[in-house]
Amino acid sequence: MKKKYISILILVLVIGVVIFLFLKESKKKEEFDILKVTERWITGSKPDITGIDWLNNNQWLLVSAKSPKLPKSYYEDNKSIEYETTSPIIGLTKLILIDQERFSSMNSGDKPDFSVTYHLDVYSIERKSIKKMKDIDLQKKVKEIDKDYTMDNIYDFTYDEKFVRFSIQGLKEFYYLRLSDEQIIKESEMDREILKKTAEEKQVPKEYKFISATNFQDRKIVDNSGFFVSLTNPNQQVLIGSKKENSKLIALEEQYPETKKIFDTDGFGYINYSQAPPSAEELAKLLVPKNTDPWEDVVLDSKYSKDNEEHTIHSIEEFLKWYSEEEN
Repeated sequence: MKKKYISILILVLVIGVVIFLFLKESKKKEEFDILKVTERWITGSKPDITGIDWLNNNQWLLVSAKSPKLPKSYYEDNKSIEYETTSPIIGLTKLILIDQERFSSMNSGDKPDFSVTYHLDVYSIERKSIKKMKDIDLQKKVKEIDKDYTMDNIYDFTYDEKFVRFSIQGLKEFYYLRLSDEQIIKESEMDREILKKTAEEKQVPKEYKFISATNFQDRKIVDNSGFFVSLTNPNQQVLIGSKKENSKLIALEEQYPETKKIFDTDGFGYINYSQAPPSAEELAKLLVPKNTDPWEDVVLDSKYSKDNEEHTIHSIEEFLKWYSEEEN
């Protein structure tokens, strides 16, 4: 009889432990589910740089990168709802990689996000490699100015790559971080000549707007290529994205095989051609398969047209004839 009671007691204890563990896991899941509903954590991690190449007689910089591999338990361990790879800030002599975490309440209305961390790794570009110069905790430096301040975003280099421009949540004025001594300077207190030269260098030529004002990148002859053109931040760039299957080689790949290895490793990359920008016609030819008419089926959107009508475009000259810089 005594053995029978002991067996029953052990069984009850085992059942109790199982129920306890079940409730504990349910509670964890419930908390995580509630977190998903009420809060939004976004982790942005710096990419792994996989290569530095110089194209076009060493005038264009190609930076190849790859998203870091995450452990299976990443989201649960970090309570992160979203993960993304941050974009590097690329100059011709410097490179900045960014780690950040951002949080916002899902039902916060107009309440802004606030940044939890904002960490910069600054590198010098030395021909085929990068060399780490320093780490900067930009969020900490912003808090030193005012404990109520928090990082919003970081954008680009000044023309001389001595400063990087960033913004602070809730403030309209931009700020600049001087990389030499890590001092923060308000835009209103910056050297006007530096700002003027930077603005001049970042002006996108009107003829380049054929990329954003038409269906140039959406046509079948290019939309599978994985190549996209970014017209800002920090200079004019070709952004190499994820290549779709069975897509044709475009002229840029054939002319510069270094770009193909990005797809072979499932990576992404940026070509900074600000040092020697191609003509708009040259750029158009690079972004379609070789021996293809770059203007085949190109249509100017009516909202970018001088007469509010769509126009089929056959050349840069025709584009400039009908293109309106003010969106209708």
